[in-house]
Formats: sequence, structure tokens, C-alpha cells
Amino acid sequence: VAGTLISGQLDEGRLTGSARLERFPLELVGEAFVGPTDVSAALTGVLRFDVPLGDATSGFVRIATEEVRLERAGVVTLGNVVLTYDDRSLVVDRAEFGGMGTWNARGVLSPEVLDFTLEAVEADFSPLLGLFPDLARYGVGAAGSFTFTANGSFAAPEMVLASDSLDIGLAGTRYRIEGTSATLSGVDLTAATTIRGLDPLVGALDFSGGATVMLEPLALRFVDFSFAGSLSVPGIGVIDEINGTISQDAQNNPTIELSGMLGAPLTVSGTLVPLDLRAGGTGLDLSFPALLIGSATASVDLRLEGVEGGLELGGSIQADEIVLDPGARAAAAQSSGQAQGDQQTAVDSPLATSEAVAATEAQGARNALAALAFDDLRITAPQRVLLALNIASIEAALDLTLSGTAADPQLSGTAEALRGSLRFSGREFTLDSGVATFTPSRGVYPDVTIAARTEFEKARVLSGSQGVRF
Repeated sequence: VAGTLISGQLDEGRLTGSARLERFPLELVGEAFVGPTDVSAALTGVLRFDVPLGDATSGFVRIATEEVRLERAGVVTLGNVVLTYDDRSLVVDRAEFGGMGTWNARGVLSPEVLDFTLEAVEADFSPLLGLFPDLARYGVGAAGSFTFTANGSFAAPEMVLASDSLDIGLAGTRYRIEGTSATLSGVDLTAATTIRGLDPLVGALDFSGGATVMLEPLALRFVDFSFAGSLSVPGIGVIDEINGTISQDAQNNPTIELSGMLGAPLTVSGTLVPLDLRAGGTGLDLSFPALLIGSATASVDLRLEGVEGGLELGGSIQADEIVLDPGARAAAAQSSGQAQGDQQTAVDSPLATSEAVAATEAQGARNALAALAFDDLRITAPQRVLLALNIASIEAALDLTLSGTAADPQLSGTAEALRGSLRFSGREFTLDSGVATFTPSRGVYPDVTIAARTEFEKARVLSGSQGVRF
């Protein structure tokens, strides 16, 4: 990189040296993992290092900058840092950044001494988060205010995190974490917060509870959190009376137990790390406007697992009734737009809004959809798949298997008409047969075959016609 000079020496398993960095592009590290991003990060400053390769944690690194410039989707943050890492001790002499809001940090973080403060005031952390590949992939952003203090030592810490409001963007969705307070005193952790959906998910969950936390070695035990609230989930419906707990299993993996009402009882349970969740319910009221399903009553048995590169959803959905509504998608979009407008009127988000930000969020949403794979999810409805239009009234049955990803779904199976009628050119036709055949190569678009009949008056058909005989 032009203007950057690096010198170093490797001797007997120890790497020592220094560097003069001139507008060094930090984003190259992230792009090596996720490809081109909209993040640019330039660092100008000096660096010294002395690191034993056999025990890097006992090494020495000191960096002092003249300027750090971060930019993502038009949001620019400028700052400076002076920090020293020496044998498991981090001394932050100065870390100050400004742009959309400000944030600064200073102090000491080491096993023997904790004396550290971090304060953010209406700050946008999105440019900084964009440097981390796993976060950049899903368009993660954050903005708001909080204070964090750490005192004592790893053996007897006194830590406090407080925030009135912190907004989070994730894969095209936005949330607000509000009224947050968390305290670690010795090994006792207590915390409370509210997570509120802003767009497109709407609703709120209140969390509170505690755990035992040890910093050295790092360990989490006796987790006991509870939450309650309601959520309106696009493409599913309103889940009321949500109540749940987060705890640990015998292997100390964090687990969740959740119940709610989606027209009927819905349950979700399993481990959060590694992710392995089961969701089930009978007679649930569902709505999938994106698939033109105005309403449905169904029983579900679903499993969501974390796999390499993303998530995998399998199981079965058996519908007792499905009402198809071609106008459902437009109605849902209008309703969502109105709800989001009302939400925006009541709540202004510190997260930046612009065409560039919208493009970043949209790409994050596409990446998230591509990361959700369907493991031959079975969808069946023995009858009462209803379509009522001005030109048709049909009852059908379906037996489908969903594979592919949420970004590129693939259906296989059939949807077969049981009975119905069609209206064409002022005349009613009785449906003799109708079959929609889905094949994975055509995505979600079927081949359709329809046979229908009607009756004509012979005299009216022959009237004015030449050469027509029956």
C-alpha cells in the first residue's frame, strides 16, 4: 500500500518490528472473507510489536493514530486511538470517534486491574461493525447511547451497562433495545431490557433475570432469564401472550422454552448454542401474504438447526384449511407501510437512512434469505384449499415438498382441484380436473393442466355460422 512502511524480524520464534501506516485500508481484511463491501476504513499512524509466536497473548503491541476514517453507506466516522497491549493487559490512553454522534473510551483492562469507561452519545456504530465479516454479511448496524464501566479485577469485577435506547439493524429488519440495565458484581449478573420490533416485525418482549459469570476462566452458569410480550410477525401473524424462559441444560448449553397464542397454543423449545429449535402447534391461525395465502389453519412440527453457512428448516405443515387471496400481498404491503409510518411517527431511529443504507440493508436481507435452507419441508392439505374470485371458485388439495433456500425456493409435488367452476366470456364452466405440478427445476412455478365443460344451446352456436355441424 502506497505510503505504508513495515519492517520486522523473526528470530527464535519471536516476531518484532514496527510500521508506519498511511491511509492503510482496513476493509481489505473484511473483503478477503466476504468480498466487496460498502465499508471503507483508512488508518494513518504508527505501530510497534513484539510477539512470541508460541504465546501471542504474552506479546506487546502499541498503536498510535493520526486519523482513523470509517465510512459505510455514506455514514462517516472520524477518530483517533492510542492503545497498548502488553502481556494480557490492554491500556486505552485514548479512543475518540465522532460523526453521527460521539463515542469515547479510556482506561485499563487486565486480569489484575479493571478501570475502564466507554460512553456513546447518539453514535452510529455501523461503519465499525461493517469491518467484521460475519456482521457485514447480514448488514448489521447499531446506533444509540450507552455507558459501560468496569472496575475491580477479573476475580472481583464491578461492571455496569446502562442504555436508554440502542437501535439495531439486521438483514433488513430494525429493532430497538430500550431501558437496558446490566450489572456484574463479583460473579452475580443481573439484567433487564425491552426488545422492540420497529420494521417490519412489530411488538415488544420484556426480558429480565440473572446468571453466574466468571471472567477467568470465562464461564456462564445458572442462567435464569424470563421474557413476555407479543409480536406481529410478517408472513405469520400476531403471536399473543408470549411467555418464555432462557436457562441451561446439563451440558451448560443455553436453552429456550417459549409459549404463545397464534389462534391456538404455539410452543418453541431447544438449545440456542448450538442452535436446535423445535416449534409445534395444532390449529394455528397463519397468514402468508407473500404466497397469496390470506389465512390458513394448520398444525406444524418444525425444526430449525444451525448448519455450516447458515440455518436449515425442516419438518411438516399440515393445513386443515387454506384461503387463497390474490389481493393479500398488496393488502399486506399497504398495511405494513401504514404500520411502519405510524411507528416512525412515534419513534425516530438514530440509525441512518439513505439510498446507500437501504441498499446495504437489502443486500443483508438477500444474504440472510440465501443462508436459510429448506430441508424437504413437507406441506400438505388433504382438502379445503379454497380460491374464490370473480372468475373462479375452486377447492383443491395439495401435497408439496419445499427445498432450496429462502432466496431460491424449490417446490415438488402437486396441487389437485377437487371441485369448482370457472367463468369465462360470460359463461360458467364446471371443473372436471385441474392439476398444478411442481418440479424443483421450475422453482415455485407449476405446470398447470385444466379440463372444464359447459353447455351451449345448439341453435345459438350455429346461428350465423357456415359449415358448422354437430
